[in-house]
Amino acid sequence: MRLEVKDLSFSYGDNKVLDNVSFSSSGGEAIAVLGPNGVGKSTFFKCILGFLPIRKGKIEIEGKDISIMKGKELSKYIAYIPQSSNPVFNHTVLDSVAMGMNNQIGLFSAPGEKEREKAAAALDRLGILKLKDRGCLNISGGERQLMLIARAMVQDARIIVMDEPTSSLDYGNSYRVMETIMSLSKDGYTILFSTHDPDAAMRYSDRVIAFYKGEIIRDGKPSTVLNTDVLSTLYSINVAIRNVRVREKEYSVCIPTGHDTTDSAGCVVFKDDSVLLVSFSKRIGFPKGHVENGESMEETALRETYEETGVKARILQSKPYVVPSARPGDQRSVYFYKAEYVEGALEADGEEVEKAFWVKRECVLDLLSFEEDKAMYKELSLL
Repeated sequence: MRLEVKDLSFSYGDNKVLDNVSFSSSGGEAIAVLGPNGVGKSTFFKCILGFLPIRKGKIEIEGKDISIMKGKELSKYIAYIPQSSNPVFNHTVLDSVAMGMNNQIGLFSAPGEKEREKAAAALDRLGILKLKDRGCLNISGGERQLMLIARAMVQDARIIVMDEPTSSLDYGNSYRVMETIMSLSKDGYTILFSTHDPDAAMRYSDRVIAFYKGEIIRDGKPSTVLNTDVLSTLYSINVAIRNVRVREKEYSVCIPTGHDTTDSAGCVVFKDDSVLLVSFSKRIGFPKGHVENGESMEETALRETYEETGVKARILQSKPYVVPSARPGDQRSVYFYKAEYVEGALEADGEEVEKAFWVKRECVLDLLSFEEDKAMYKELSLL
């Protein structure tokens, strides 16, 4: 089932929360929506669910504009599972799941035997059929979350939106819920779930959408989206990503490494009509600034360029930038240098070689996602 968001913008009064967001999915994937608090993830979901009026842009399901759909029609396509559920009445788990079929049998009609069998099959599919006669107030948070997933399944909607599905769950229940999400995506469902946990996005999603300041700054496979540049930008803290092998399977793990308020240096190397770009996130240069004893910032930039790519360069001009540091409220200087190619091939060990590549000058802006990087490149290219 195809879901398409086209140039969606949304504001609460004068506060713009979403800015020209575009996204599409044809189904059969678990999509993690990742980002810090207040960047628009929940608003994005509310627009998709029809909870908020769309004033700019369009959202379509199977080519149909959701803004002209009534609630009952929209519920045939999309189901919603909130962060937590606090039922008022202690209905049985089976009855609670069967309520997901109200769009099929009518709001004031009671589920019949056929509907109850369908609800039981969904509970069995999730491994919680034994709870069918328990009151929904008498089960754990993880069991209730699985119950809500079962209710979404019997709704027959092929798109399921989950707002932080494990925010109130313990480790074991979080694992069970996330494993269920992955299994449903393999059955053809489109699962959109928001999370603050990069590890969950790495392990349990087929695709990651990174939200920052109301925009989608990255959209793709976890292995390409979730790198140190993107995560440090999203959460204002320096991180390291490590791979862990468990039972023949390799997992990526995100590890906070603390704050860094030191200045740093980087090179933008021009060679004929090409520019050297570095890292998966397409950020220009090497803003690391690991200054050795007696080394200037210029020498640091040239050394790190050579160490990481095998390219030797000559600095032509410099441009300092003041940027937010990893510690909220602090700032640091980043010194980028315009440099020209001298000699050397692009060589590095293992995956590092994939993070640096030559790009035609006219294509550079298309590859940069951060507005700060685009502005910096424009200024440097004109120096």
